[in-house]
Amino acid sequence: MKNRLLLISLLMICTNTLKSQEENTDNESKRGSEIGFHLSQYQDDFGFGLDYTSPFLLKKKYLAFTFRTNRMYFEHIDNLETVWTPYYSLQLGVIGSKTEVTKNVILYGEGGLIAVIPNSKFSTSDIHIGGYGLFGFQFNFDNHNAYFIELGGIGIDARADKLPLEPIYSNGFLINVGYKVIF
Repeated sequence: MKNRLLLISLLMICTNTLKSQEENTDNESKRGSEIGFHLSQYQDDFGFGLDYTSPFLLKKKYLAFTFRTNRMYFEHIDNLETVWTPYYSLQLGVIGSKTEVTKNVILYGEGGLIAVIPNSKFSTSDIHIGGYGLFGFQFNFDNHNAYFIELGGIGIDARADKLPLEPIYSNGFLINVGYKVIF
Protein backbone atom coordinates (compact mmCIF):
# COMPACT_ATOMS: atom_id res chain seq x y z
CA MET A 1 0.00 0.00 0.00
CA LYS A 2 2.82 2.41 0.91
CA ASN A 3 4.59 1.70 -2.39
CA ARG A 4 1.41 2.47 -4.36
CA LEU A 5 0.93 5.77 -2.51
CA LEU A 6 4.55 6.68 -3.14
CA LEU A 7 4.26 5.82 -6.85
CA ILE A 8 1.02 7.81 -7.21
CA SER A 9 2.58 10.79 -5.40
CA LEU A 10 5.66 10.70 -7.64
CA LEU A 11 3.49 10.50 -10.77
CA MET A 12 1.43 13.48 -9.61
CA ILE A 13 4.57 15.54 -8.90
CA CYS A 14 6.07 14.65 -12.30
CA THR A 15 2.79 15.43 -14.08
CA ASN A 16 2.47 18.80 -12.34
CA THR A 17 6.11 19.64 -13.07
CA LEU A 18 5.78 18.79 -16.76
CA LYS A 19 2.46 20.64 -17.01
CA SER A 20 3.89 23.77 -15.39
CA GLN A 21 6.92 23.69 -17.70
CA GLU A 22 4.68 23.34 -20.76
CA GLU A 23 2.47 26.27 -19.77
CA ASN A 24 3.67 29.43 -21.39
CA THR A 25 3.04 31.77 -18.47
CA ASP A 26 5.88 34.20 -17.90
CA ASN A 27 5.77 34.93 -14.17
CA GLU A 28 9.20 36.52 -14.44
CA SER A 29 7.89 39.44 -16.50
CA LYS A 30 5.14 40.12 -13.94
CA ARG A 31 7.53 40.41 -11.03
CA GLY A 32 8.42 43.73 -9.47
CA SER A 33 9.61 44.71 -6.02
CA GLU A 34 9.41 42.27 -3.13
CA ILE A 35 8.87 43.22 0.52
CA GLY A 36 8.95 40.67 3.30
CA PHE A 37 9.75 39.66 6.84
CA HIS A 38 11.88 36.79 8.06
CA LEU A 39 13.32 34.85 10.97
CA SER A 40 17.10 34.46 11.01
CA GLN A 41 19.78 32.33 12.60
CA TYR A 42 23.36 33.64 12.32
CA GLN A 43 25.69 31.13 13.93
CA ASP A 44 24.04 30.79 17.37
CA ASP A 45 22.19 34.13 17.25
CA PHE A 46 18.44 34.27 16.64
CA GLY A 47 16.74 37.27 15.05
CA PHE A 48 13.96 38.67 12.92
CA GLY A 49 13.75 41.44 10.37
CA LEU A 50 12.46 43.04 7.19
CA ASP A 51 13.76 42.81 3.65
CA TYR A 52 13.29 44.57 0.33
CA THR A 53 14.26 43.33 -3.13
CA SER A 54 14.27 45.65 -6.13
CA PRO A 55 12.69 44.63 -9.44
CA PHE A 56 14.94 42.33 -11.43
CA LEU A 57 16.96 43.82 -14.26
CA LEU A 58 18.59 42.28 -17.34
CA LYS A 59 15.73 40.26 -18.85
CA LYS A 60 13.93 40.57 -15.51
CA LYS A 61 15.82 37.69 -13.91
CA TYR A 62 19.58 38.30 -13.79
CA LEU A 63 20.24 41.19 -11.41
CA ALA A 64 18.44 42.71 -8.42
CA PHE A 65 19.45 44.59 -5.31
CA THR A 66 18.35 43.64 -1.83
CA PHE A 67 18.34 45.36 1.55
CA ARG A 68 17.75 43.54 4.82
CA THR A 69 17.62 44.78 8.41
CA ASN A 70 17.60 42.52 11.46
CA ARG A 71 17.24 42.67 15.20
CA MET A 72 19.45 39.84 16.42
CA TYR A 73 19.92 38.37 19.89
CA PHE A 74 23.34 37.29 21.17
CA GLU A 75 23.04 34.52 23.76
CA HIS A 76 25.70 34.71 26.46
CA ILE A 77 26.35 34.34 30.18
CA ASP A 78 25.91 37.41 32.40
CA ASN A 79 26.19 37.10 36.22
CA LEU A 80 25.85 33.30 35.96
CA GLU A 81 22.61 33.64 33.95
CA THR A 82 22.02 33.00 30.27
CA VAL A 83 20.73 36.19 28.63
CA TRP A 84 19.81 37.29 25.12
CA THR A 85 21.20 40.73 24.38
CA PRO A 86 19.85 42.49 21.27
CA TYR A 87 21.96 44.01 18.50
CA TYR A 88 21.29 45.04 14.89
CA SER A 89 22.52 44.09 11.45
CA LEU A 90 22.06 45.66 8.02
CA GLN A 91 22.73 43.88 4.74
CA LEU A 92 23.07 45.26 1.23
CA GLY A 93 23.35 42.64 -1.47
CA VAL A 94 23.07 41.71 -5.12
CA ILE A 95 21.06 38.79 -6.43
CA GLY A 96 23.02 37.62 -9.43
CA SER A 97 20.74 35.07 -11.00
CA LYS A 98 17.25 33.69 -10.63
CA THR A 99 16.21 30.34 -12.08
CA GLU A 100 12.61 29.24 -12.35
CA VAL A 101 12.60 25.48 -11.70
CA THR A 102 8.82 25.28 -12.03
CA LYS A 103 6.13 27.90 -12.16
CA ASN A 104 6.13 28.03 -8.37
CA VAL A 105 9.76 27.35 -7.37
CA ILE A 106 12.60 29.82 -7.92
CA LEU A 107 16.29 29.38 -7.03
CA TYR A 108 18.72 32.30 -6.67
CA GLY A 109 22.12 33.29 -5.39
CA GLU A 110 22.90 36.42 -3.38
CA GLY A 111 25.98 38.08 -1.93
CA GLY A 112 26.92 41.40 -0.40
CA LEU A 113 27.99 43.41 2.62
CA ILE A 114 26.80 43.12 6.19
CA ALA A 115 27.16 45.75 8.92
CA VAL A 116 26.66 44.68 12.53
CA ILE A 117 25.88 47.31 15.17
CA PRO A 118 26.74 45.63 18.48
CA ASN A 119 25.28 46.29 21.90
CA SER A 120 27.52 48.21 24.32
CA LYS A 121 26.78 45.59 26.99
CA PHE A 122 29.09 43.09 25.26
CA SER A 123 31.24 45.07 22.80
CA THR A 124 33.37 48.23 22.71
CA SER A 125 33.05 48.52 18.90
CA ASP A 126 30.56 50.80 17.18
CA ILE A 127 30.22 48.74 13.99
CA HIS A 128 31.63 45.65 12.26
CA ILE A 129 31.68 45.27 8.46
CA GLY A 130 31.89 41.94 6.64
CA GLY A 131 30.47 39.91 3.78
CA TYR A 132 27.83 37.26 3.24
CA GLY A 133 26.67 34.87 0.54
CA LEU A 134 23.66 32.60 0.26
CA PHE A 135 21.49 30.42 -1.93
CA GLY A 136 17.75 31.04 -1.82
CA PHE A 137 14.69 28.96 -2.54
CA GLN A 138 11.44 30.84 -3.15
CA PHE A 139 8.07 29.07 -3.21
CA ASN A 140 5.33 31.14 -4.87
CA PHE A 141 1.78 30.20 -3.99
CA ASP A 142 0.31 32.85 -6.31
CA ASN A 143 1.59 35.86 -8.29
CA HIS A 144 1.86 38.07 -5.19
CA ASN A 145 2.80 35.86 -2.21
CA ALA A 146 5.77 33.63 -1.53
CA TYR A 147 7.66 31.81 1.18
CA PHE A 148 11.44 31.58 1.09
CA ILE A 149 14.38 29.87 2.75
CA GLU A 150 17.96 31.07 2.38
CA LEU A 151 21.11 29.18 3.40
CA GLY A 152 24.63 30.56 3.37
CA GLY A 153 27.43 32.05 5.40
CA ILE A 154 28.66 35.27 6.98
CA GLY A 155 32.28 36.32 7.33
CA ILE A 156 32.77 39.09 9.88
CA ASP A 157 35.15 39.73 12.76
CA ALA A 158 32.51 40.55 15.37
CA ARG A 159 33.74 39.72 18.86
CA ALA A 160 32.09 40.33 22.21
CA ASP A 161 35.25 41.87 23.69
CA LYS A 162 33.61 42.80 27.02
CA LEU A 163 32.89 39.13 27.79
CA PRO A 164 35.33 36.44 28.98
CA LEU A 165 37.11 34.69 26.10
CA GLU A 166 35.75 37.33 23.65
CA PRO A 167 33.34 35.00 21.79
CA ILE A 168 32.52 35.65 18.15
CA TYR A 169 28.94 36.35 17.09
CA SER A 170 27.01 36.89 13.86
CA ASN A 171 29.64 34.88 11.98
CA GLY A 172 29.34 31.49 10.28
CA PHE A 173 26.34 29.63 8.93
CA LEU A 174 23.17 31.64 8.23
CA ILE A 175 19.55 30.67 7.71
CA ASN A 176 16.69 33.00 6.79
CA VAL A 177 13.09 31.85 6.44
CA GLY A 178 10.20 34.13 5.69
CA TYR A 179 7.30 35.43 3.70
CA LYS A 180 7.27 38.12 1.00
CA VAL A 181 4.75 40.09 -1.00
CA ILE A 182 5.51 40.56 -4.69
CA PHE A 183 4.36 43.77 -6.40
